[in-house]
Amino acid sequence: EIIMKNTFSLVRISTSIQSEENGGTGIQFQTEKLSQYSKLNDFNLIKTITDVCSGGLETRDGIEELKLHIRNGEVDVVLIWNVSRAFRSMIAFTKFYEYLKNHNVELISVSEGIRSSRKEGEMMFGIMCSIAGYEKEIITERMVSGRNTKVKNGCWHGTLSPCV
Repeated sequence: EIIMKNTFSLVRISTSIQSEENGGTGIQFQTEKLSQYSKLNDFNLIKTITDVCSGGLETRDGIEELKLHIRNGEVDVVLIWNVSRAFRSMIAFTKFYEYLKNHNVELISVSEGIRSSRKEGEMMFGIMCSIAGYEKEIITERMVSGRNTKVKNGCWHGTLSPCV
């Protein structure tokens, strides 16, 4: 007899503009992949929770909704497409990951083939979390550099002053 694990999936995009048409891993893509994984592994996919916000935020509506289901004992497994898609902040990921561990909920990153129920999965989630944080820092540095270049060239960021 197969015991199906109660599973929730978490998908995230940064903005509603981000989509498959623009070459991104949008909501539909992530949802389809996580649903297929659930079926292949005999998981009982109860719900897909969607966040449309920065992955660097520690508090997100989708995460809070998922935590509520976890507190209610409804979740055995959480599926994400990959760590950097779900989280950009090492601190936010670490807090979420610890929350899952404290509630005996398995985390699976489908595209990376990482499962927290395995020792190598625990190690890899730590590494992937560091990479996601590093990636966000690089993006922030580039944005700041771009703004500084505009200011040096006489443009003003965030005002009505025209940039020529």
